[in-house]
Amino acid sequence: MGSAPRLAALCAQAGIPLIQISTDYVHDGQKGTPYVEDDLPNPLSAYGRSKLAGEWAALSGNPMTAVLRTAWVFSAVGKNFLRTMLAVGALRPELRVVADQYGHPTAAPDLADAIAGILARIRATGWRADYRGVFQAVADGHTSWHGFAEAIFAAAKPFGGPSPMVHPIATGDYPTQAPRPADGRLALGKLQATFDVALPPWRDGPARVMRDLHARG
Repeated sequence: MGSAPRLAALCAQAGIPLIQISTDYVHDGQKGTPYVEDDLPNPLSAYGRSKLAGEWAALSGNPMTAVLRTAWVFSAVGKNFLRTMLAVGALRPELRVVADQYGHPTAAPDLADAIAGILARIRATGWRADYRGVFQAVADGHTSWHGFAEAIFAAAKPFGGPSPMVHPIATGDYPTQAPRPADGRLALGKLQATFDVALPPWRDGPARVMRDLHARG
């Protein structure tokens, strides 16, 4: 939860809307169909529980709060799946990547553009009651980690990037300390209906981030 209660309180005192970033990991991935914003959360991990607590703290601390649940965020900087794949792909001719977990790879620049669009809408209209609540802000479409990895290497190829063979494996073949939801698909529509904001298809993201990565040298 971190600083969410304090930040929410300060924003409320100043009369400032708050955008709280959360995650699809608030769900357990067992629904079998895309989650809508009103579905009851059931996080599997401490990370998911802490993000859900942050949502509650923000919404209870400031009536002008919009929570954005996003997923599988990647960028040209920092630690993320795209940079990890490029690093290990440069060292190994073959990789094994989980193919039975599903979500929405979301490029950080696309998420930033969406947040800017939300803020522009709030500034233009003033705060409205329907702006309060939970919204799902992820790239359009979904894939598995394996599909995401293949898209990353395809986007890297024009820049002379690595091209390892990517083998699909099951979750049980790659155990992790923290459990992840097997199916984190999120229903889209509420964000666009409310703020007239939508993120582009996830397949556009790797190429955009790859261009950014190489522009940075």
